[in-house]
Amino acid sequence: MERYCRCLAAGGLAVCFLSVATNVLFARVYWRVPDLDSREYWDTHDIAVVEVTSVKPVPDNEPAVGIKTVTVLTANPRNELNTLPAKTWYVPTGFIPNLFVGQHLLLCLPRPEAKDYTPLPMVVAFNEGGKPAPPSRSREGFAGGPGPQPPPSTFTLKASEAIASIRKLPSAQDGLSEAVASGEPLAIQYVIKWLGETNKPADVAKAVASLEKLRKDEDTHVEVRILASQTLNALLKKDQRTSDYWEWTRSAIENSKKMGLADLKILVLSLVQHSDTRAETGTFLMKVAQDTEQRIPVRIAARQGLIWNPFFKNRDLHDPWDNKAFDMLPSLLKDKNPEIRTDAASGLWEVVAGMPPPARVPRQDFIKRAQKAISALKDAVAVEADDAVKKEMLVYLQRIEIIEKMEQGKKDTSSATESGPSE
Repeated sequence: MERYCRCLAAGGLAVCFLSVATNVLFARVYWRVPDLDSREYWDTHDIAVVEVTSVKPVPDNEPAVGIKTVTVLTANPRNELNTLPAKTWYVPTGFIPNLFVGQHLLLCLPRPEAKDYTPLPMVVAFNEGGKPAPPSRSREGFAGGPGPQPPPSTFTLKASEAIASIRKLPSAQDGLSEAVASGEPLAIQYVIKWLGETNKPADVAKAVASLEKLRKDEDTHVEVRILASQTLNALLKKDQRTSDYWEWTRSAIENSKKMGLADLKILVLSLVQHSDTRAETGTFLMKVAQDTEQRIPVRIAARQGLIWNPFFKNRDLHDPWDNKAFDMLPSLLKDKNPEIRTDAASGLWEVVAGMPPPARVPRQDFIKRAQKAISALKDAVAVEADDAVKKEMLVYLQRIEIIEKMEQGKKDTSSATESGPSE
C-alpha cells in the first residue's frame, strides 16, 4: 500500500519525483510514505493526529515516545495508545526525527484487512507550522546512493485533516470544492482519484467539467494538474470521447503564462516518458526550445527534455533524433538571451558527460562528438559579450576538454597495445 519513492542521482544532480520518475538509475534508495491520496489506504488503516507527551532515551535503541490522541481521522479507531508502537517507521527514511514534547504526529496503523498487510505503523512528524519535519539524519551512502529528501511538502497536517473531512461527504463532486478551498494538493489528489471511479453518465459529465477547470488553473500544483488530466482522459474514454491527454500536456507547456522551470520540467518529463510518438515529441520540443518569442523557462524546459532519457535514447551517436538534439545546441549558443546561451553550454556538457562508455560506442565517435562540442563552445566564447555567461561557458568548455583528453589518451594507449612492440 505504501508508495515507494525513488531518489535518483546522476552526476551531482539529485531529483525526486512522486508521480513522475525517470527510468535511469545511477544510484538509488527507496523510502516510504503513507498513500494518503488513496481511498483504499484510508479504508484499511486507523489514522489519527497524536501529540508527543514525552521522549525518553533508550540505550542502543530508539527512544520511548509517549503520546496522546488529538484528533481521530478515521471512522473506526482502535483503542487509544499511550506510546508509539515499537518498530515504527518514521516517514520517509525510517530514521526517527528530532522529536519534542508538544509536537504533532500523524499516526497510521494498518488493520488486518489492509492489502499487503504489515504490522509496521507509519508516522509523519510535523514541525510547528504543520509541515513535515526532516529526518534527524539522511541515508548518505545507503544502497550506494544519496539519502532521500524530507517528506513531500504536500504531506501537511492540514491536508490530512481536509481528507478526513472530505471522506464524510456523499460524493467526490461534493468533495472537490472543499478540497480546492483547502488549497492542499494532497486533498485534491484524493478527490481526483475518487472522481476517476465515477461510472454513471451524468456523474461522468460533471466530473469531466470539474477536472477540465482544475487542469487549466496554473496556480494548481503541477502534479495535481497532471493527475486531473490523466483522470479526465480515463473518464473521456468511458464517455466514448476522444482522448486528449498528450494534446493537453503539449498545450500546457507551450501556453504557460507563469509556471516556473521546476513545474515545467515535470510536465516535459511526463511528455517524454509517456508520449507514443518520439518524432512528434522531438519536433515539438525543438520548436519550443528555439522559439525566441517563448518564455525563457519554457524554452529551457523544452531543451532539457530533449537531452533526458528516455527521449535521448542511450546517448546513441547514430540515432537521428539524438543527433538532431545535439546539433541544435550550437545554434542556441548564439541566442539573444543570456540564459538560453548558458543553458545551451550546459546542454553540451550534459550530452558529452552522459555518453555511454566507449565499450559500447566506438571511442573515435565519442571523441568526435566531444570535439564538436569544444569547437562550438570556443566559437561562442570568442564572441560572448556577457562576462557572466562567458565564465559559465568556459567552465563547461574546460570540463569537456578534460573528458576529450582522457578519451584521446585511452585511444592512443589502446592503439599502441594493439600494434604490439616495435622490432
